[in-house]
Order: sequence, then C-alpha cells, then structure tokens
Amino acid sequence: MNQPSPATPPPRPRFYRRRRFWVGSGLAVFGLVLLLLVALYWLLQTVAGRDVLLAQVVARLPAGASFTWGEVDGPVAGPLTLRNVDFRYQDIHFTAERVYLEPDLRPLLGRKLQLDALEVSNATLNLGKSEEPFELPSWPESLPQIEMPLAIQADRIAVDGLRVTQLQQPMIELRRIRGGLEMANGELRTRQLVVDSDRGDFRIDGDYVPAQDYKADLTVSAVLPAPRGRTPASVGLVARGDLARMEVAIAGRAPAPLHASLVFTGRDDPRWELKARSEALDLSLLLPPAEGAAAPASEPIAFDFSASGKGGDARLSGSVKQGELQATLQPSHVVLKDQVLSVDPLVIEAFDGRAQLRGSADFRDAENATFRFAVNAHGLSFVPAPDPASPGAQAVPVHLQEASLGIAGNLKAWAAIGRATLERDAQRAELVFDARGNDQRAQIRQLQATTPGGSLDVTGDVAWVPELDWDVQAELAGFDPGYFAPGWNGNLSGRIASKGRQLPAPAGGVSPGYEATAEIPGIKGRLRERAIDARGKFALRGTQGEGELALALGNSRVTAKGKVGDRLDIDAQLQPLQLDDLLPGAAGTLRGEVKVSGRSDAPDISADLGGNGLRWNDWSADSLSLRGRLPWRGSGGDLALQGRALNVGAVLDGVNTFFTRQPPPGTLYAARAQAEAEAAAGTVAGGSR
Repeated sequence: MNQPSPATPPPRPRFYRRRRFWVGSGLAVFGLVLLLLVALYWLLQTVAGRDVLLAQVVARLPAGASFTWGEVDGPVAGPLTLRNVDFRYQDIHFTAERVYLEPDLRPLLGRKLQLDALEVSNATLNLGKSEEPFELPSWPESLPQIEMPLAIQADRIAVDGLRVTQLQQPMIELRRIRGGLEMANGELRTRQLVVDSDRGDFRIDGDYVPAQDYKADLTVSAVLPAPRGRTPASVGLVARGDLARMEVAIAGRAPAPLHASLVFTGRDDPRWELKARSEALDLSLLLPPAEGAAAPASEPIAFDFSASGKGGDARLSGSVKQGELQATLQPSHVVLKDQVLSVDPLVIEAFDGRAQLRGSADFRDAENATFRFAVNAHGLSFVPAPDPASPGAQAVPVHLQEASLGIAGNLKAWAAIGRATLERDAQRAELVFDARGNDQRAQIRQLQATTPGGSLDVTGDVAWVPELDWDVQAELAGFDPGYFAPGWNGNLSGRIASKGRQLPAPAGGVSPGYEATAEIPGIKGRLRERAIDARGKFALRGTQGEGELALALGNSRVTAKGKVGDRLDIDAQLQPLQLDDLLPGAAGTLRGEVKVSGRSDAPDISADLGGNGLRWNDWSADSLSLRGRLPWRGSGGDLALQGRALNVGAVLDGVNTFFTRQPPPGTLYAARAQAEAEAAAGTVAGGSR
C-alpha cells in the first residue's frame, strides 16, 4: 500500500528576503559611511592625513607649477602653520616665511574656502607682465572684474611684510594689513581693511559686486607719504549705486582741495558727466620721492575740467595753469565706439596760439592697430628769458606761424610727415620732417631745418627692439638754433655723428649699460653772440669711457682728454673758462688745470685751479681755489681748498681745508685733514687723520 508523500512546506514570505537584503545593505552603507568619516577624520585631524592631503595638492598643481614648504605644524582642520613657503607658476612667484591658517572646512562643500584667520609674515610676490591685448574702454566691461577659481573668505587677516614686484621691479611694499575680506567670482566685500604701505596708508570698507549689476557701496581713503618738509596728500573715494545709476566722488587735499565727481545714468548706453577741479594740485605729493628725500621744486597745477556725453560720445572742455603756462581746452569732440577712437576735433589754446588734432585710431585688430591723425597749429609764440650775461639785451620771441604733422599707417608700417614755418625778428625759418618705420625701428629720411643763410640736415636710423640702437648724423651749414631753442641764437657749421646701442642684459639680469660713440670733427661759427670752435670725440662701453674735447667759446678756452671707469686718467685745462659762455645766468671765471689718475676708488689728484666772481643759480663765491698734489699712496703731498664769501646754501665768510700726507706711507684715509669755516656767528675748525 502506497504511503502518501509528505506535504510541501509553504514558501516563506517574500518580504522576509527583502528585509534581509535591506538590513545587509544598510549595514554595508553604514560601514562605508563610517569608513569615510574615519578617513575624513584621519585626513583632517591627523598629521599623517595632513601630509597625504598636501601631497595631493602638489600632485594636482598645473603643469609647470611648484609648491614647497620647509616645516608644517598642525592638522588640515587647523590651526595649520606653514614655514618657508614657496609657490611658483609661470611668471608668478610667492614666498613667505610663515603662513598661519584657521580654516572652517564646512563651506568647502559649496566650493568656498572660509578662514577664521589668515596670517602671513615676511612674504614676497613677483608678478609677470600681462599678455592681455590692448583694448580701449567699453561699458560696462571696463569696470573692474572679480574672477576667482575658489571663493575665499577671511574673517581676520594679519599680514606683516609683503613686497610685491613685477618682473623683479618694485611695485609696492605692504608693511601691514589688517581687516576682513571676502572674494568670489563677481564679488568683493571688505570689512575695515587697513593697509599700511610705502605708497601710503589705505582704508577700504564696503562691497563691490559686479555679479549683481555692478552694485557698489564702497569707501576708500588714502594718506600718501610726503617728501620731507611737506604736508601729506589725503584722498577719499566713495562709489554708490549700480548700472542703473552710479555715482563716484573723489575729494581730498594735495595741498589745496581737490574735487572730482562722475555720474552714470542708464544701464546699456548711459549718459554721464565728469567734473574735476583744484586750485593747486602738487603732483609731487601724489608721486612722492623716496623716503627721506628732499621735497622737489614743483609748481602746483590749477585746473578745471568737465566732460559729458552718452556712451562713448564725449564733449570735453577745461583749463589748466602752472606758473606762467596756461592752456585752455576749447569745446572738443571725442567718440569711442567698437574699439575705434575718433577725434573731431580736439582744440587747445596755449602760447597765444591754437593747436588742433583730428583723426582716428582703430584697435579692433589689437595686434596691428591702424591710425590716421593730423595736427595743425598756428600763432604759437615762445619768448626766451633774457641773457643775464648781456644786460639790456631784449629777448627776441619766436613765432610758430603754421605747423602741420600727419601720421598714418599701422604698427607694422607707418609714416610721419610734417612741416612748420617759424618767424623771428621778421625772418622766417622752415622745418621739414619725414620718417618711416614699424613697431621696432624708424628711419629718419629727412629732418631739415632751414634758417636765413643756413640749414641743419639730420638723417639716420633709430631702433628700440630688441634693444635701443641708433646711427644718426647731422650736418650744419650756417644754422641758427635760436629758432628752435629760443635764447641760443647763432650761426653754426660742422658735422656731428653718433651711433650706439644698449648692451643686451644677461639672462635674468640688468643691462650693463650702453655702447656708444660721438664724433664732432669741427663746429665753427657763433653761438649766443660768441665765437665758437669745437671738436671732440667720445666713446662709452658700459661703465668705461674715454674722450677728448677742444673748445673755444667766447673768451673761454677748454681742453680735456681722459678715460673714466675702473681707472681714471683725466687732464683738463681751463685757460680760462668763463661760466657765462657756457651757462646763461652764470658768471665768473675759472683758470688752471686739474689732473686725476689711478684707480677710481683710489685716485691721485693734482690741481692748480682758481676762480673769481663765481655765480650759478643760488650758489656763489667771491673766490675759490684748489691747489696742490695729493697721491693716494706713498708719502708727501698736500692739497688746499680755499674760498671767500661763499653761499652754498649757507653763507660763509671763508673756508680753508687742507689735506696733507706725511711719512710714514699710508693711504688717503690715513692722511691728515684740517678744515676751518668762518661765518658771522663765529669760526668752526676741525681736523682728522
């Protein structure tokens, strides 16, 4: 009898297998997340992880870039300190003795590097030359752009010592920076940013956001360094608005009040108005000399300028005055559109006459811009200062009757042609100019000046790429330079020739100077009502030079020859030299000879020179003498410098200075020197060995 087969067990519910699958998957994901968190913690919070991350940063730098450091302390999560940092990429080179970071890593998920603190000490930044092609301004693209590969926010910046150069040439030295800064593509936000530099002390606060319709709410103030003894210039800038309406105002003192305002109204093709004025602007206060230098003699400039227009169509007018010079910009018209600049016309009145510029320049092909301009002038007058050496003589003005200059072509091939007519004392002179060239050199085909009874002809070549190079000749035949250099009237005949070049610089170095020659076979005639007979030749290579000169001018007779450089060999004889022959406004006579020989840092000096009634600018001396012989080495010799009634910035009744060498042999530094100065307040004497 067959037994029945056991019943097949019912299948397990399908959801049980699903639950087991999801439990297994969840455990795997949890384990993976946990592993990632551990790895992330290891990377950010451990020294070993930091080293791995920094190695990956170096490995992912662009080709040709390098990033090195000497020591590193702390994890990537911060605080992180790098010492002796060196970063190079193309022409950019950044170094820092110390870089300290306190990063906030969470914003990195949004491609933003946020630093609670950034400190940099003793850093340098060398920039390369921009390769961007030249472009004329356009709206609104010419407004400053902000482009950053990674958004950066530093809540507290502390920079102590950052020297910025371009191609190794100094640009600015940032001594101290404090404040907060946030930069991203199309965004700049500053919070009480304070910069102390060799170019001035700056304060920057506010926002400039090109990404939001160029919205601006920015304030900048600056106090610029002043030459010694001068009041520093102070300037402030405020920018408010966006493309719909933007106002920019500048105010300050340099030394008189300075005011400028610029208002744009309209988003795409704005109407705008610019006004600027000052009763006394001293440019030396805006571009001061090196620290500790004396204040330069600078004549303040008074100006009142205005411009207005729509888009690139501008109407200009204004005036400027500096000392006796005064010029007026008559209502003029300039148009800038699609990288084409048109001037029709620009009119300036000065020197009792008028000059007018018309033409255009097309920069659509930035590599080879084309241009065509014409300048016409008439009625300009130049009145030289009277010659103090000729009391009662009347200065004869020179009038520019008509002048025209045209230049046309492109940077690869251009031509400049001009002509001018001058008049002095009812006599006319003509000037003709013709030059052709490209972006590397120019050929002077004709530069001819014709004066009554004479002429000057100049021909030659001048190059500026790859280095300055020239070969120029001038022929004079009864030429009167007074038409072109008022006050230097004359009648000159002869020849002058010069050729030379700038010596190429070694790789990464500075040019050692120039190699040049000049020859004057003979110049004869008259100059400033004095007979002249001059000849000479000169040669220079780097710091080494030699030459000889024989000059007879008026009552002066000067001969000199010698070499300069590592060694000196100079022999000059003045038999005599009357200063008014050479320098208008000077007076007095020098007579005698001077010889200098030996190493440039240890020369032997021999002199027998005396002068009387000397005066030049504010310097003067009733009498002055230098007599004696003083060798640098060996024994024996003495040299005496004596003067009476001197004014050399201080008024002295007399000066007596003696240098004496006595055995045993030694050097000049061991020689005995004794000086005595007499003034109204008393006598001061001193000596040294």
